[in-house]
Amino acid sequence: MLAISDITCDIGGSIEFSNEPTTVGSPFQLYDPKTRTVHSDFSRDGVVVMSIDNLPCQLPREATEYFGDCLMPHISDFLSLTHEKHIVAQLQDTSPCISRAIITSQGELAPDYKYISSLRKEQ
Repeated sequence: MLAISDITCDIGGSIEFSNEPTTVGSPFQLYDPKTRTVHSDFSRDGVVVMSIDNLPCQLPREATEYFGDCLMPHISDFLSLTHEKHIVAQLQDTSPCISRAIITSQGELAPDYKYISSLRKEQ
């Protein structure tokens, strides 16, 4: 697993190692399952976790249900991707919705997002 987005931010609940919420300004943490520790240093191994505690409040329930309904038809495509093969190489066999959602794979930006490198250099 590469990342988890806990939209409920149920501390000690649905994601057992979520001990504190992340924020909109600093949305990600890295959880290391081997040491059972959370870090903001992304050069380490681990799973990226986003658990913004007020995220569900920013969207009405109907929007959340609509998002879920839109996402469900693409779950099988998403689950068919494997980390053993470069994801970008697999995108031709997935729906356009999934291929546009993949931003990075194995440390490289996907073709549609290569422009991000030049934006980072400008900063």
